[in-house]
Amino acid sequence: MTGPWAPGLVLAPALLLVASAAVLLRPGSARRAGALSLLAVLLSALPLTAAWVGRRCDVILWAPGTAEPGGTALALRLDGLSIPFVANLFAVSLLAFWYALGYLERVRRPEWCYSLLLVFVASMLGGLLADDLLLFLVSWEAMLLASALLLVGWGEGPRASAVTLRYFIYSQGGSLLLIAAMAWLAHTSGSTQPEAAFRAIRHQPLPVLQSLGAMLFVGFAVKMAIVPVHGWLPDAHAIAPMPVTILLAGAMLAMGAYGMLRFALLGLGPAALMPLQAPLMALGLVSQVYGAWQSLGQRDLKRFIAYSSVSQMGYVLFGIAALSSAGASASVHHILGHGLVKSLLFMAAGVVIASTSRRRMSGMAAIGRLLPVPALSLSIGLAATAGFPPLLGFHTEWRLLLAGLEAGHPLLAAGAFAAPVATLAYALVLVARMMECPAHEPPAPVAAPRPMRVSTGLALALVLLAGFLGGPLGRWIADLLPEMEAVL
Repeated sequence: MTGPWAPGLVLAPALLLVASAAVLLRPGSARRAGALSLLAVLLSALPLTAAWVGRRCDVILWAPGTAEPGGTALALRLDGLSIPFVANLFAVSLLAFWYALGYLERVRRPEWCYSLLLVFVASMLGGLLADDLLLFLVSWEAMLLASALLLVGWGEGPRASAVTLRYFIYSQGGSLLLIAAMAWLAHTSGSTQPEAAFRAIRHQPLPVLQSLGAMLFVGFAVKMAIVPVHGWLPDAHAIAPMPVTILLAGAMLAMGAYGMLRFALLGLGPAALMPLQAPLMALGLVSQVYGAWQSLGQRDLKRFIAYSSVSQMGYVLFGIAALSSAGASASVHHILGHGLVKSLLFMAAGVVIASTSRRRMSGMAAIGRLLPVPALSLSIGLAATAGFPPLLGFHTEWRLLLAGLEAGHPLLAAGAFAAPVATLAYALVLVARMMECPAHEPPAPVAAPRPMRVSTGLALALVLLAGFLGGPLGRWIADLLPEMEAVL
């Protein structure tokens, strides 16, 4: 850590936590709690922007004795790898909190829900900024606890408690692997600073480093919902209130990819991970196909979109497993697209459900005629997921497939080129159903709350803009990752 002290890095998560407490200390209407929460998210983005522009991107919070390089110090850092994930987190959070102004109007204890949502966002931000293994793990556990409380407290349906327990068991299992791996890393290296710790263990035998890499990949794969550790995701997305679903799909899944890139790929380097390359690429391919296949068979609209996330995270893992700077850059690019597209899909689905009280796939007939704007949003979101040019999915999937070809596993690369066909299949299923003419005229829809409709329109505009700016966005991400170029 060589940069000047950066108060902005402390101020951003602090604002979110202070707002979380303020919402509880001054209970009132759901609208007031939502407005305060949305304002807190907006304001917390400003000090991080100022820190990045001013290159004041390192801060030591606490250090016993002297904060010598390689020692122990609770520290925050904003660098080229974390900045795209921070941007994704704030974009998704702004959409989710604006959407919540309409969605959470009539929920019980709205101030508690908003307070936990702010803690959820603050914990994810803490994980992205943490430049200390202990601080990262504390943020990781806070993220799990806040999201589990949101699911059990405001989950929809009679199975909310059971689904939350399953989510907690899966997530805690992954967390225990990460805790074990990072505890060994800190003990062996004598440092809790990631860069110094990984530098200190480079002399360890290759099988030891490979075992450490496998533990890190599996632990983070749980958060990404990679097959076969994906079982928590469809049910959790199905029962979660829509703002929580948006954060789970658009922001939290990205945390697993960030961990893989930061701690496994950048920390251990490609040489130590090379024996894991083919199995990880195969897992990514399996997730792509399995998620798409499961989407085809779903009867519930939210589960349909949820399984598509399993498929899309497979693309991200495939790019990371290429163990190259091109694959890493393409994966980060895909994460940004995934955050916006999944937010759009769930937001549009929520408008449909609020307007028609229908969420079964068989009830989507005539939605294209009754609700043209939400239907258009769903169609464009699915087209972006399927990789239709010029939408963002086309840019990112093409880059990921090329990175797979360069990795030297032609059969896996060939399978990856065929996987988008399965994505196209489930996209066409929903679009076709929305265009169907039902046997009996359905009742006229009611208008969804205005904040839900307006924020969905903003998400649609962002998805289209990101598609048209796909090339410049990809170059911006590549320019942010010089460390990847040096290591890979």
